[in-house]
Amino acid sequence: MDPIVWIVIGIIVLAVVAAVLIAAMRKRQEHRLHASRVEAQELREGAAQRTGDVSDREARAAEVDARARKARAEAEAQGAEAHQLEQTAQERRTEATKSRRDVDEQRRRADEIDPDHAGPVDDGPTEGPVAPPTRAARTSPEDEPHDRNHPPGR
Repeated sequence: MDPIVWIVIGIIVLAVVAAVLIAAMRKRQEHRLHASRVEAQELREGAAQRTGDVSDREARAAEVDARARKARAEAEAQGAEAHQLEQTAQERRTEATKSRRDVDEQRRRADEIDPDHAGPVDDGPTEGPVAPPTRAARTSPEDEPHDRNHPPGR
């Protein structure tokens, strides 16, 4: 046979081999694309199934968040109320202390001007008899007994 025939046969064989390789590569590529499409579809289906669960979780999280905000608001309101009550209590303690001083001063003043009063009166419990103060125990002119005809300060 002629070398040209062999060259033509070689070219034809090479073309057939190249065509088979190209067809195999295309089939392989199509198989990969198909596998990717199937995997993507499965992922989409899984995501669609989980969407309901995720929505439920989001709803529960929003509910818990709302309860937390409500509890925080209630706590802040109670804190404000507690602060107001503390201020009111402090004001009343101050008023009571002032009233106690006024009453004590009024009693002291009454004791000063009472000619029958022998000494300080202790309204609280005592541990024994209380002796009236002696003249030596008096340390200021206010402690001195006053004459009925000359009240102190006149």
